[in-house]
Amino acid sequence: MAVVIIDDSLSSLVVLKHLSAAAQTGRIETFTDPRAGLAYLAEHSAELIIVDFVMPHVDGITLVSAVRGNPRHVATPIIMVTQSSEEDLHERAVAAGVDNFMPKPVNLQEYKYVVKACLARDRARQAAAG
Repeated sequence: MAVVIIDDSLSSLVVLKHLSAAAQTGRIETFTDPRAGLAYLAEHSAELIIVDFVMPHVDGITLVSAVRGNPRHVATPIIMVTQSSEEDLHERAVAAGVDNFMPKPVNLQEYKYVVKACLARDRARQAAAG
């Protein structure tokens, strides 16, 4: 399985990919088009999904809702990264299925901590499921 990162900003995507590599996440799949990311996730399992909120064609909340509708991703950890300051964004994102939030620009130490914690919880959940 891979860590899947979906962010329409190529520069943000490169930063998130490097931060994920620094957190030793393993294989990383990246998508600048959220529709391509959704298509990939419809066919593949992911260990962790990292998604931007503001993207063309499909915003992060709509994407997360679609991902959560796929049985293979019901419990996959999802982190949303964003520069948006919409007042109710956190509430809407959590209702859609986001597990953790990180503001952009992403802090390396916080990123490593949150990613490793999400991966550890997911691996423990999978081990318990047998």
